[in-house]
Amino acid sequence: MKHFSSKAMSLLLIMIALMAQVESTPCTSTFFSALVQLIPCRSAVAPFSPIPPTDSCCNALKALGQPCLCVLVNGPPIAGVDRSMASQLPDKCTTDFEPCGMIMGGDMKIVEGKICPQICYEAAYMTCPSTGDEHLSPACSCCIASTGCTLYNSDGTPICTAS
Repeated sequence: MKHFSSKAMSLLLIMIALMAQVESTPCTSTFFSALVQLIPCRSAVAPFSPIPPTDSCCNALKALGQPCLCVLVNGPPIAGVDRSMASQLPDKCTTDFEPCGMIMGGDMKIVEGKICPQICYEAAYMTCPSTGDEHLSPACSCCIASTGCTLYNSDGTPICTAS
């Protein structure tokens, strides 16, 4: 019982620390309109792109705001957009946005000690080490999936692997 209480207390302290960093203004744009606002950043977030963000990209990013950027970074997959590169835009544009992983807006779920945003990918199937190549019904996201399971698009390209 003592062990459970210390784990629960640790998790509570982590959540409080994270919530203290939350920006109080939620994203007021829809996913699609936020995506349209960042069209000037298209070349800077393309997979393997060496192109730095332009001034128009950085201005669009600042106008959009950090909560809406996080909606895009944590939302469903976007063809032609590298999420890692998109999450680096604030640093490259010298904005003072908090990292998207620190945002606690929206529905959250605690899974195996991880705080998971309730954002569902439109995965066609997943595979897990315990079942080999068998196509399973996909979990909502890799945060919620069991460790080692991989979510896939309908064309067979991997979306993410749970860690």
